[in-house]
Order: sequence, then structure tokens, then C-alpha cells
Amino acid sequence: MSRTAIGYTRLSDRSNVSISDQKADIHEYCDEHGLMLERIYDDGEMSSGFAPDDLDEYQAVRDRVRAADVGVVVIRDKRRLVRDENAVMRTIADFREEEVELHTVMDGPVSLEEPMEAAMEIMRASIAAEEKRAEIEKSIKVTQSRVDDPEVDHGRPRFGMIYSEDGRQQVPGDRYDDVEAILRLRSEDTPYEEIAEVVGVSKSTAHRVVERQDWYEQRSTAN
Repeated sequence: MSRTAIGYTRLSDRSNVSISDQKADIHEYCDEHGLMLERIYDDGEMSSGFAPDDLDEYQAVRDRVRAADVGVVVIRDKRRLVRDENAVMRTIADFREEEVELHTVMDGPVSLEEPMEAAMEIMRASIAAEEKRAEIEKSIKVTQSRVDDPEVDHGRPRFGMIYSEDGRQQVPGDRYDDVEAILRLRSEDTPYEEIAEVVGVSKSTAHRVVERQDWYEQRSTAN
């Protein structure tokens, strides 16, 4: 039997799951679980879950729950609810009192048998998401600082090179003698075909080494 459902979406910042993706997930979930989706309430972007009184659409969802004119509320994940602990407890109480189900796209029906445990689970989901995002942002900053640092190399080591122990720069490796041979032969106007045959590399490799001669010399003297 089909049951009436409403959805709810909000986005605290633009790095999170987009509103359109949340709505698409809710539509798909309702279709798969035989829920008749009446509408989706949307508080839009940059909507903090720490200020529930400022979320008009969230308050509208609570009004629908308290009126008991809907059977299921669907959100993408637990952290789409407000993040204020007292507000979470009040919302769970509303769901329990009116026997309205809370579903998440990610985990399905949320058990509200133990209100405190349900509230803690919702709060933990929000905290975990914040910690993960902070970790990602820190990683991005570290990576960007390395990209912006001219003294730090990136990508696969170039021919004849390996990375230093600290991973910051490329240093001469086992085949650096071949790099020196290529540069020496080319300085003597040796054709690339002959260089490739003598050193045992492809013509394109010989070309790249010569084109990067200044870089190779800089790295060899710096280390």
C-alpha cells in the first residue's frame, strides 16, 4: 500500500551534496519504497542546522508532523535534520507522538524506539560529517601549498630521477648516467637517432631530456 511522504532538503555550504542531488535521491527512494511523495520542503543553500528557528521549511515539516497528516518524512541522510541537540530531541518527540516515520535515503527507516539514542545517532552523524569535511579541507590546503611551492616536484619522476626521502624533490636515480650521456652527446651535435641507439632510449625520451636540461642540472646540483 502506498503511503504519503514529504521530503526535506537543506545545504549548509556549497561543498556539500547539492540540493538538486538531494531531491533526486529522495524521489528515487520514494519510488523504490512505494511512498507517494507529496512535495519536498527546501530550505535551500547556506542553511545552518544550528539555527532551526530560521529554517522556515523545516518548521513547516514539523507542523506537518504535528498535524499527523503525513506518514513518512524522507531526508537524504541524518545530518539533514537540525544540528541543535534540543531541537533534535523535540523533533524526535513529534515523530514518536504522531507515529510519523523518519527515513533517510542512505540508511532507510530511522529507529525512534529509544529517543535519546536516536538523537545521539543524528548528532554523531553531523559531528562525523564536520570532522570529515575539516580533514578534507586540511588535506586540500596541504596539497595546494605543495602545488604552489616551486621547490616541490609533482607527478611521476622524470627519466633518470627518483623522489628524495622526504618526497619533496626529484633527485638523480639509477639511470641519471644516461641523462648525462644524452646531454653530452647532444652538446656534440649528435643526431637524436644516434643518441637513442647509443644510450638505449627512445628518441622522444632523448628530446625531453634535452628540453629539460636546465631543470636536470638544477636538480642534480641542488641534491
